[in-house]
Amino acid sequence: REPTALQPYILYTIALNDNQAYNKVVKIASDGLDNVDDDNFHLLYSRAEAYSRLGRYVDAANDFMEAYDEVSENFVEVDTAMMAAISYLKAGEIAKGRKWFDKAMSKVEGEDDTKTEKLRVEISERWNCLVNTEDNSQKCLAVRAG
Repeated sequence: REPTALQPYILYTIALNDNQAYNKVVKIASDGLDNVDDDNFHLLYSRAEAYSRLGRYVDAANDFMEAYDEVSENFVEVDTAMMAAISYLKAGEIAKGRKWFDKAMSKVEGEDDTKTEKLRVEISERWNCLVNTEDNSQKCLAVRAG
């Protein structure tokens, strides 16, 4: 009822994404960005997820890039940068995807050097499976399926 309150937009887009109402997510998130906060991380990320599910990968990448600029939490930066990378990859823009993959890798930090390296390996393996579509190992098939 309150068009200038942020929380209802966020909660509504979460519920809509959970119910796979992606076109509605785009509309509600866009309304929230227009009416309340044009650079809100949650609304940008929700809309980007919906765009991705709708196959609108460039739009998704653009929103993930904007969302990335609105956070400073390391883990969230890594996730958001990887989502931008994957969206660009799916849009056929491999060079832009690689740029965002590199950005994600630069933000990886663990509690110690061993954990950091493990996270970097996991992210690299995921990226390599997405880029190298000829690798039909179980791991890569699972990565590409989900």
